[in-house]
Amino acid sequence: MLYEIVHQAQGVTLPSFKEKLRYWGERISALILIPMAIVFYLILNKWVSGDWFRFLDYQQENWGNSFSYFATNIANIVERVYSWEIRLAIGTWLPTAVIFFVALAIILYSINRLPISYTAYSFAYLLISYSPSWLLSAPRYMLALFPLFMGLALLSQRYKRFEKVLDISLVLLLALYSIFFFQSIVF
Repeated sequence: MLYEIVHQAQGVTLPSFKEKLRYWGERISALILIPMAIVFYLILNKWVSGDWFRFLDYQQENWGNSFSYFATNIANIVERVYSWEIRLAIGTWLPTAVIFFVALAIILYSINRLPISYTAYSFAYLLISYSPSWLLSAPRYMLALFPLFMGLALLSQRYKRFEKVLDISLVLLLALYSIFFFQSIVF
């Protein structure tokens, strides 16, 4: 009450209840969007198969995949780089291992430069994405992690040489992996 009286005396108008409701409604709606999508997916599983988590059984049965500790999975991925057939090592395991550490470095760089919600989301997304025990699609999953691109933009803006090195590296990797693909070296 005193707060309102002081601000009204200074000519400052306070937001109305409707404005406050709209302000908080937009933020809460954005906040619950991802959990609601997960709930919807679980409800869909229950409706289709009769079990909320039947998708986990399908992953285990068809691909031998389960949800496990991300650090163990990363250790297994790095081990596969050295011990598996060269095409899988170069085409799958090496990019998967490298992208984890690159993404982690970008997230750490972004901590005080991006909103904390983006950083927290990035950490959670990275760890959950690297939790499947037989992870083949991590580079593709990281393409959906939008704060990584913001972090790369911040790095490029701050370090002009980094931008040039990044551009050249990406073009060379695209050319190299295109050659590998056409020579059937990678899948």
